[in-house]
Amino acid sequence: MAYALELDGYRGLTAKLYVRFLKPLKPKDNYKIRGYIDKIRSKLARVHSEIIDENGNTMAKAYGLFFIDNKIGGE
Repeated sequence: MAYALELDGYRGLTAKLYVRFLKPLKPKDNYKIRGYIDKIRSKLARVHSEIIDENGNTMAKAYGLFFIDNKIGGE
C-alpha cells in the first residue's frame, strides 16, 4: 500500500492497517499484490490492497489509513 502512495507522489505513515486472510498462503507459491489509493482527504489517505494467486483467486484483502507527510524518507 505504501508503494501505491509512492507511485502517486505521496509519502505516508501507517495510521491503521486491517488485513483479512481469505485462504491460506503457501510460502513457495507465486502471488500478485495489487494496491490502489481509494481516497485522499486533506492529510489522510485510504489505500486498499489484495493478494491474488496464479489462478486469479483472492487470498487476502487489506486496507489502511495513512497520514500523508511528504517530508518523511529521503530521495
